[in-house]
Amino acid sequence: MISNPDRINAVSLVDEAVAGGARRKRVCIEMGINDRTYRRWTAEQEVCADGRPLSVRPTPPQKFTEQETQRVLEVCHEPDYASLPPSQIVPRLADKGEYVGSVSTFYRTLHVADEQHHRGLAKPPTARWQPTSHCAIGPNQVWSWDVSYLNSPIRGAYFKLYAILYIFNRKIVGWDVHDCEHGDYAATLMHKAVIGESCIGESWFRTCKYCPAFPTEGFESLKATRKWMMKFVHWYNEEHRHSGIRHVTPAQRHHGEDEQILANRKAVFEKAKADNPSRWSGSTRNRDRVAEV
Repeated sequence: MISNPDRINAVSLVDEAVAGGARRKRVCIEMGINDRTYRRWTAEQEVCADGRPLSVRPTPPQKFTEQETQRVLEVCHEPDYASLPPSQIVPRLADKGEYVGSVSTFYRTLHVADEQHHRGLAKPPTARWQPTSHCAIGPNQVWSWDVSYLNSPIRGAYFKLYAILYIFNRKIVGWDVHDCEHGDYAATLMHKAVIGESCIGESWFRTCKYCPAFPTEGFESLKATRKWMMKFVHWYNEEHRHSGIRHVTPAQRHHGEDEQILANRKAVFEKAKADNPSRWSGSTRNRDRVAEV
């Protein structure tokens, strides 16, 4: 917005140039305004200040009430949700048949309340190239494996986390921790996984290292590392909602439960839209089952 003194000065310079024989449209362009703006500013006898800052705007019909905003904060403060981002909270509420607000509404409410901050080791998400050389439409079709480093009490020394996942449902099917890298360890892990499963992007490493319970000062020992990983793998497979498979758990997708869960969620959001149509500018978010990964 241009201040009133600047408006008066601009109009004066335009009038002066026009009086000297210049074309008004050309002068306006040189001043960084257009002719329509000049005519609006001079529509009355004197140049008036911009009225937009003082105008009274009606409250948008879709704006949350104080009670609804407070409900969002109450949910975020509950022990079950306090350490989770809105992208994890909203689908969990939907699975209970409850709609409190959209993911963006949760983020916006937390930001206004000064409760949306960078946490721990977590880094901003980055766009990654999606490989197209393999495609899975069911479990046990494509596995992905890698090794990640976990901090130890000694600077420069790391425990090596070996892991195998299905790319179809992001389920961790095999893992182990060692104090060094060796091909035999990888081969043994693969052998155990094949037997155990009777027969994926690797973003779960990020989930592992940036979850609130991750020991930021490093693991005390190899035994402590394995004990922590055992708990984490159970949480990851059974409780964590993965964004790549429509925020269902790897176990739910592995057992074929995700289709019904997503259908139930869709019904919850469709009802919320029907109850407050002014808050929805279009259709609800796509919650169809991901067929291919």
